[in-house]
Amino acid sequence: MKDSYLWDKFRGGDKSAVEKIYFSHYEKLIRYGLRFTDDVHLLEDCIQDLFIYIIRNHSSLGTTDNITFYLFKSLRRRIAKTVKNYSFYTEYDALTKVEHSNNEISIGATDYKLSDYKSVFDILNKLPERQKEIVYLKYCNNLNNQEIAEILEIKNQTVRNLLYRALKTLRHKITNPIQKNELAPYALIISAIQSFFQN
Repeated sequence: MKDSYLWDKFRGGDKSAVEKIYFSHYEKLIRYGLRFTDDVHLLEDCIQDLFIYIIRNHSSLGTTDNITFYLFKSLRRRIAKTVKNYSFYTEYDALTKVEHSNNEISIGATDYKLSDYKSVFDILNKLPERQKEIVYLKYCNNLNNQEIAEILEIKNQTVRNLLYRALKTLRHKITNPIQKNELAPYALIISAIQSFFQN
C-alpha cells in the first residue's frame, strides 16, 4: 500500500489506517529517537504525544507520500523542545554486530575481510554528528536529500555537500583488499552503514 494512499485514508478518519501507521512506524521512531536521548520513557512520551496530535488534527494535516519522513521530522522537533543539548549520537558499539560473522564478507565479486568492515565502523564513529545523521537517514531510512534537508532544517545543497564529504571520507579511508590503490566500493560502504546503525 502506497504511503500517500494510507495517509489519505488516515486523514479521512480511517481508524485502521491509524493503527497501521502506528505499528509499522513505532520501531523506526524508537530507533531514530534513541539517537538523541537514552531516556526511553521520555522518548515514548514524545511518540505518544506526536500520535495524539496527528490523530486530533488528522483532517487538517497536509498530504505526504513518505510517512516516515513526516513522522521523523515531527519527532525530531518534539525531542528538540524536550531534551536539552540534544545531539545525534550512537552509544552502542557497532563492532559487536559483526563479531560473530565469518572472517570474510562477500559483496559482489569481492571478498572483504572482517577488519575492512570494522574499519568502516571506526570511521563512521568519528564522522561529525550531522554527517552521521544524514547517512543514517539516507541509507537506513531511504529518505531523499530534500526530505533530509527539511528534517534537519538546512539547505538541500548542504545535505548533498555533507553526504559527499562523508562518503568521500569513507571511500578514501577504506582500501580495496585486492587492489590497495583502489577506492572502496559503495556496496561495502552502504552495507557497513546499515549494519552500523542496526539495533
